[in-house]
Amino acid sequence: MTSDSTCDLTESAERNRLLLSSMAEGLAFHEIILDDNGKPCDYRFLDVNLAFEDMTGLRGEDIVGRTLREVMPGLEPFWIERYAAVAMTGASARFDEYARSLDRYYEVVAYSPRRGQFATLISDITDRRRREQHAETGREVLRVLNEQGDLRSSIERILGVLGSRTGFDAVGIRLRDGDDFPYFAQAGFPEDLLERENSLADHDAGGAVCRDDDGSVRLEGICGLVISGKAGSNGPSFTAGGSFWTNDASELPHLPPEENSGHRFRHRCVHRGYSSMAVVPIRSTDGIVGLIHLLDRRKGLLTSDQVGLLEGIAAHIGTAITRKLANEGLLRNRARLRQLAAELAVSREDEQRRFGVSLDEGVVQLLVAAKMAAQGVAADTEGSPANEQARKLVELIGESISAVRSLTSELTPAVLFELGLRAALLGLVDRKARVNGLRCTVRTDMATEYLRGETATFVFRIVREALDNVVEHAHVLHASVTVEKVGGWIVVGVDDLGVGFDPALIDSQDDVRGFGLFGIREECLDRGGTMEVSGGPGQGTRIEVRVPDEAETDHESG
Repeated sequence: MTSDSTCDLTESAERNRLLLSSMAEGLAFHEIILDDNGKPCDYRFLDVNLAFEDMTGLRGEDIVGRTLREVMPGLEPFWIERYAAVAMTGASARFDEYARSLDRYYEVVAYSPRRGQFATLISDITDRRRREQHAETGREVLRVLNEQGDLRSSIERILGVLGSRTGFDAVGIRLRDGDDFPYFAQAGFPEDLLERENSLADHDAGGAVCRDDDGSVRLEGICGLVISGKAGSNGPSFTAGGSFWTNDASELPHLPPEENSGHRFRHRCVHRGYSSMAVVPIRSTDGIVGLIHLLDRRKGLLTSDQVGLLEGIAAHIGTAITRKLANEGLLRNRARLRQLAAELAVSREDEQRRFGVSLDEGVVQLLVAAKMAAQGVAADTEGSPANEQARKLVELIGESISAVRSLTSELTPAVLFELGLRAALLGLVDRKARVNGLRCTVRTDMATEYLRGETATFVFRIVREALDNVVEHAHVLHASVTVEKVGGWIVVGVDDLGVGFDPALIDSQDDVRGFGLFGIREECLDRGGTMEVSGGPGQGTRIEVRVPDEAETDHESG
């Protein structure tokens, strides 16, 4: 070989080295190492470029000539398996993977320049992957917050999402409880630390709660500083949104001096060896109502983007807390309304029963006495002009007695307790036919024909209310009633083919047509049942009520 050829080869090698050194992608050459059985067990670094060093933090002078297990003994074995397949078969591979030992995500292209060797081109995609993960975390939190469920279950599920997505040792969410902010939910906190850190309220030597000049409770620690809103954006550890974060607990001396901030710090988390920390306020319409608290003993786990994500999640939690607390308040009010409706129905039934008894024992007896007196007058005036008037008076009083007894039967049908539900319903529809001209069929099964007790009284009231609505609003003269037992339920159906009824009117404050059904529905729900109103304007109406059979319930409880 001539000197010119040697010079050309040297220049070519130098150009190649310069080219490799200037590449944006990390490039490394390796050779596979086989064990005594001929199976891949390791690989050796042959050469790396500067970009590889920058992306991995591994210097060429420290790794070239050494094996993977010598350089990174904790690296996952699948790296060796995947690269061995490339080196031994010559088939190239392209994949994204997370290197746990380096805590980085890489996009890798691997190919084999000769059998037993392989080269890798890598790109650091950690920032992109973490942005994607942060976005997915935010979406998952939003899904949880938008689902049905009480506040505690939602917060506990969010805690699980944050714990799994961030990988932090300890994750907690504090929420306001009176004047303090204890942990509403947490995972990973040592019991003794949790016991000492749970309350943020400052106490004096006598155990009394300390208060600021404005009367608010003085809160301790970094958590208390963030919740008080006094953190501002002082120093590198605080964000404009009032959050505190650090990747190394040694940064804590950057906190504002206690004498300047009027705040007392505890540093218990620091003393327990936690390094990476984040404390993010949760705000609602009432101000700061809590915080997200993350702790880990490893350093360098947080980025400003990740803290920004946590601030976004905290904002969603604050909005959800406002909404869920309002919904829970509505549910409590609705439950109370149901209870009041049931109490009103029972009270009305009792009042009607007393009124019916008064009519039967008072008015009816007086009318009977008046009828007997009128009959006496009629007998004494036989053959005289006054006799006809006396007989008309006897007839009129008799009709009055029948009308009062019919009214009494509808208000509190004694036949319901004596002969059962079917007899009481037949008496009700008979009165509707005579008074209102409404023709109504009644169908019961063997299980409900002789039904008595509270359930029978409630069913009677349902049918009475429904038929009153038919008479008043349906503009039709025919309806049907069915009562049957299905499983452990008493199922009541009232149908008509009238002008129809919009079920939304049941909850309307502007239309009295739904008021009676509203009370029936609330009492039904209070009894553990359901009420459905189907149909619509011009389609007729069906009211179906399901209530537990009290006989079944009594049998189960016994």
